[in-house]
Parts: sequence; C-alpha cells; structure tokens
Amino acid sequence: MLKSTFFSLCCFLFFVSCQPQTHFVKSDNQYQEIKELEAEDASVSELIAPYKKEMAKEMNTVIGEMAKMLTKAQPESTLGNWATDLVHEKCEDYLDRKIDFAVLNYGGLRITSIPKGPVTKGKIFELMPFDNLLVVIEMKGSELRALFNHIAANDGWPLSKQIEMTAHRNKAVDLRINGRKVENDKIYSFATNDYIANGGDKCSFLKDKKQIPTGVLFRDAILEYVQEQTKAGKKLDANLSKRIFVLK
Repeated sequence: MLKSTFFSLCCFLFFVSCQPQTHFVKSDNQYQEIKELEAEDASVSELIAPYKKEMAKEMNTVIGEMAKMLTKAQPESTLGNWATDLVHEKCEDYLDRKIDFAVLNYGGLRITSIPKGPVTKGKIFELMPFDNLLVVIEMKGSELRALFNHIAANDGWPLSKQIEMTAHRNKAVDLRINGRKVENDKIYSFATNDYIANGGDKCSFLKDKKQIPTGVLFRDAILEYVQEQTKAGKKLDANLSKRIFVLK
C-alpha cells in the first residue's frame, strides 16, 4: 500500500515558512513551483528546497493511461462509474470478503474530468485531495431505502455496477442489487468513504450503522488501482451502463 507519510512531510515543510509561501500550480499539465516576490527566510528556504523539488517530481510521475476522457456528471457518469467500481474492487481486496456494492457522494470527486492519455500521480491528488478513509457499512435492506432515496433526491450519485435503480419524484424505485430486488431483512454491505459513513453530505441516517474500517485512504486506493492496471498492461476506462435512470 502506498504511504502518505512522504507527502505529509513535504506539505508540512512547505507551510513552515511564513515569509512567504511557495505554491505548486499546473502549467501544461506539469506541476511547477511559483514563488512570491517577497524574500523568504533563507534558512527555511534552504531546508525545504530539496523536498519541493522531490514533491514536484512525484506529482508529475505518470502512473497510468486513460483510454478516453472520463467526465463527472449526474445522474451517471464515466468518472463516477470508474471511481465506484475501483472502490468496490479494492475494498473486497482489503477486507478479503464479498461486498454488495459501492457508493460515493457526487461532491467527493473534486475534478470534473480526467483527460485521455497519461495519468499523473498529481491528477489523482486533484481528484481526491482529502484524507478520507474507505469503510464498509452493513445495513438491512429496509434501511437502504433512505440511502437510495437520498441519492434520487440529489440528482444521482456515483454507484458501482452492482446497482440498477430508477429515480422518480425524489424517490428510488425499482431498486436492484446484483440483478435482484432488495430484500428487507437481508443484511447488505457497501463500500464508501468515511465522510459519508459518519453522516456527511446529509447522510445522518448512516451514523449509527455498523462500520468495518479498511484503514486505507481513498486516494491511496485509487493510486494502487491505477498502478495495478498499468502493471497488467491495461488502460484505464469506464462506460455508462444505466445504473441510474431518472423517470420524469
């Protein structure tokens, strides 16, 4: 598993100096350091200089390739499908057990697209800049209605390929998991981020549900997945597959 210690250390060193800050910006898909005109404290600048260079080098490292542009949209999108499918797959790997599906909040993906072509480590940090952890929640089928009604009322969230649902008048209808109608007394498990699991994005109905932690950051799971696909000689890709249909 990739560790975030290196990046955390770099970020800490960047912000130690208060006279003034050094920032990383993108130019032609490259991360470059931009200094303000005021003089920095010389000793601090000398201390962090090698870390800034190493950080920029790390962020520009190509770790995979997109077969086509993936975009974020509602009710369903290629970027959302890609992200939820990898979350489902990776959480099954981490916990060594079957999981019924995965769901992410729409706002949790922080960029609107990943272009066709090389994917850098920095692009994954743009997609998921927060240190959200992946968790698995267990709930009865009858309790899942609140989650999917919330998704329907918010114009659709990213869902993994195990889900098929119709949204009608802010309600989820004809909900199916792995091709089967939801059974009220059956216990279902789904992967998500700890922000949603702890009630974020108005998901208070999840706060008291059983959580199974993976101990893995969402961002690290994405990085792992991309590198695994690349090692296997595969390009990154996703398609629309009618996971959510909005009935007017």
